Amino acid sequence: MADELRMDLDHYPLVIVHMPREGLTDDAVEKMLGTTGELFSRGGKFATLVHTRGARALANAKQRARIAEWEKASASRLRRHRAGTALIVDSGFLRGAMTAYRWLAPADQPELVTASELEGARFCLDCLERAGAPELTPARRYVRQLEETRRGA
Repeated sequence: MADELRMDLDHYPLVIVHMPREGLTDDAVEKMLGTTGELFSRGGKFATLVHTRGARALANAKQRARIAEWEKASASRLRRHRAGTALIVDSGFLRGAMTAYRWLAPADQPELVTASELEGARFCLDCLERAGAPELTPARRYVRQLEETRRGA
């Protein structure tokens, strides 16, 4: 598969985002924002598990500004529909920097920065449960698969 942004909705209300290794294109940013906008129309809560593993770059300054502009315009819908976000980040330095940033500028929803996909998925599932999301079977199945993989089953 080409190195591109992928948004996996197979485990909805757990949305799994795979960031490309070489960074986002402007089109990918618009796709990501558009897909997130479509999630609002479903009416329920969702949580986002963002994989950045192996990514050498994420969003450039122009793209970060576009995302921030969109998030500001969508703030009330984000608060209403996004139960939480977990970011999977390889670098301990970047995890620390992102955590410190959130101490200064807290997110509107629960957020976790971790190196562990399983920890991130469990966090998202917990956010969905606390938010009262009604149908969690696909998200629970995903967490179970990660647990089984970890155990070597």
